Amino acid sequence: MTTIAPVDKITIVMPFSTLPLRSNQRLHWHKKAELTRQIRYMAKLAAYGFPEITGPVAVTLIWTVPDKRRRDVGAGSPTLKAAIDGIVDAKVLPADDSTVVTEERCRIEYRKGESAVRIEIEGHG
Repeated sequence: MTTIAPVDKITIVMPFSTLPLRSNQRLHWHKKAELTRQIRYMAKLAAYGFPEITGPVAVTLIWTVPDKRRRDVGAGSPTLKAAIDGIVDAKVLPADDSTVVTEERCRIEYRKGESAVRIEIEGHG
């Protein structure tokens, strides 16, 4: 793999139409663990083929929603954390500690009739 730092932006499209894990869910620990494993694995698969980024980077989860109902922007944090672990597993990021991932952000955007989840990795120095 090619090492580049900093990088402009990488977008990883996740195979979810909504957030699999949300911060306010009340799930049994076993169900939560299973969802976390699935998110991590799907992020690993989706990140394959991207170049390695040494950091520092900001990682943003963008949750595209189909309507203008009010939502908690921080609800995506558990999904983002599991996805970052998968991106590290794919060796796109060398680690997820504060020397590499300096910012973790969540954002909601409205697009009529569309639902999606994607991860953007932006290099900054």
